[in-house]
Amino acid sequence: MITAAVAFVVLGHSGQAKDAPNALVSRMLARYYSAKSLTGKLSLTQSAAAGREHGETKGETDVQFERPTKLFVKQTVNSSVTKGIARIVSDGSRFLYSLPKEDSISSSSKPVGWESINYATDLPSDRVLVEDVMQFNVQKSKTMPLSIGEIYNIARSGLFLRPEPLDVAIGLRSDLKKFVDQMATVEDLGEQKIGGRTVRMIGGSWREYGDAPVSGQYQIAVTSEGDLVRYTRKESLAGPPNEPPVSITTTWDVDLQIDGKVNQNLFRDQALNVAPPKPATGKPPR
Repeated sequence: MITAAVAFVVLGHSGQAKDAPNALVSRMLARYYSAKSLTGKLSLTQSAAAGREHGETKGETDVQFERPTKLFVKQTVNSSVTKGIARIVSDGSRFLYSLPKEDSISSSSKPVGWESINYATDLPSDRVLVEDVMQFNVQKSKTMPLSIGEIYNIARSGLFLRPEPLDVAIGLRSDLKKFVDQMATVEDLGEQKIGGRTVRMIGGSWREYGDAPVSGQYQIAVTSEGDLVRYTRKESLAGPPNEPPVSITTTWDVDLQIDGKVNQNLFRDQALNVAPPKPATGKPPR
């Protein structure tokens, strides 16, 4: 388990005072990682501007989990180019996820050392892939359950968007490291009120990965307890030849409750009860 002390080490500022911005970010990471359950919603507003052209994307991501293996994610996106619903549901025995999106900005991969079989299920509402939570771990030479972080890592290829606050909430260690690495600088921007809550604003230069050049600015709003309230990123991307650059502002408003009561019905889904396809039988063709 990542403890608060380990989170400090991840940021490389274990000697900071408890109210220093690095220490507060570490507290936030440890708080979500140690959560036994979580419920809530992430609300997206993303605007893009290039010269006189403007566009906006709205979206919501409902999330609920109960460690170690139950997970629910429902993502709704509405923009001029993308509209739809994607989801992830794990009942602790099986999990389903929407088919990977060709235009998804998510990334996923099978956890190193794991082998599994997935199968497609057709239902009136959508088409999903289904896998068992119990999977064979090659490195350990035994069958064992995936964690919700490992389930999320596989299933997020079916999401339209990859919210940074969702990465923080679920707490896959590689995601936490990436989140920290993207913070090229960490600065205290003072206190504000958001939705009646007093938050510390922390911000600085943002980069896509640890060794990448700085390509934007970020701000996060965090309470003294370590609750994430808002995440904002501003980027400027090169446009087509002879066209102005594209300025993108992404804001996730965060409303998550840690260790509250979960709705067990959200972990159930008709597709999880569908039997997997039977192997083909009969004589091979001559």
